[in-house]
Amino acid sequence: MNSFYEKLMDLTLFKGANTELIHAFAEKTPLSFYKVAPGELIAGAHDLCSSLRCLVSGRVEVEHTLFNGNLSLFETIGEGFVIGLKHLYGLDTHFCCNYRAIDTCGIMEFDKSHFIQLIQNNNLILVNYLNYLSLYAQKPISVIRDIAPRSTSLFLPALLNEFTCRNADNISLVSHNMPIAQFIENVFNISEDVLESMIERGAVSLKSDSCLVVNDIDVLYYF
Repeated sequence: MNSFYEKLMDLTLFKGANTELIHAFAEKTPLSFYKVAPGELIAGAHDLCSSLRCLVSGRVEVEHTLFNGNLSLFETIGEGFVIGLKHLYGLDTHFCCNYRAIDTCGIMEFDKSHFIQLIQNNNLILVNYLNYLSLYAQKPISVIRDIAPRSTSLFLPALLNEFTCRNADNISLVSHNMPIAQFIENVFNISEDVLESMIERGAVSLKSDSCLVVNDIDVLYYF
């Protein structure tokens, strides 16, 4: 099992950090450590984000509520993820999705003021943070560029690419008011024949009448 410091080095913020930096961070930053039981909420949509919550162990289900509550997009994130990086600054500092523990999760938390000190005093952490923000700032541009010259059915993979994390697992769509096949035909312009082709190619699968499991986002771009 990885040591505590090795786990910290796996966090998004500390990629490329040496042990000296990690030790200095742990010694100088007031950190809170706690466990979250399976099924419990770590952070909820519309909650104010005033701290960073680092997932040291366990897995978390993220739920994005879309289309005025008619569709939920689920994904699973694993240890190393830092909850709150996208929401800590800007005009809206509230979470936009629900983060719920799947396993017993180990969380390390520290507040916004100490994060400011951290990025002021260390260029590596600042660069990691800017790279993270840049990734999400550039995603909408690539989405529009990909959709414009081709079928509007590209809206589905573009939306998935925009909302889900790069290393996310167990991505699924759940329709709340109609069968999922009808929803994606109405909203994403994907006909029943195209959906069947997606299933045959292994891009998606139907878990139930209301749930579509996404197996391979990249394959979706070919429809």
